[in-house]
Amino acid sequence: MKKFKFSLESALGLRSFRKKQAGIALGQAAAQCRTARAFQGSKEGQLRDAEVRSMPARGESIRVDELLSRQASVSYCREQLTLAKQADANAIDREAHCYQAFMAARLDEEALLRLKEKSKEQHRVDMCRAQERSVDEFINARKRSALL
Repeated sequence: MKKFKFSLESALGLRSFRKKQAGIALGQAAAQCRTARAFQGSKEGQLRDAEVRSMPARGESIRVDELLSRQASVSYCREQLTLAKQADANAIDREAHCYQAFMAARLDEEALLRLKEKSKEQHRVDMCRAQERSVDEFINARKRSALL
């Protein structure tokens, strides 16, 4: 019986590699997304702390320059939180893009795997038919030689 050889095996290998690379990129994007969310959470905490510190305690006298310094600290924390939110949004977008790329690569690979299975099944059927033909030819040759 002739050994099965898939003619698109190299293409299947490339698609498997692309899927693996897309999976790695997706994992990295998910990790980056988690990091960005944690960073945003820490910036939210820093802003809350700065807002609490910026309010003078009841009955506390505070100099103008100290009040301005506290307000500047709150403004800086707000700016940092805005940047962290933007980084989080970018990480979410990248993760979504990587997920779409991974799913496309997976579908490409699965299509070739289905084609390979169909080809393998067709090869098996063809080999069985060829084997049946050779058995039939052998039997017919025996009958002809017996008649002679």
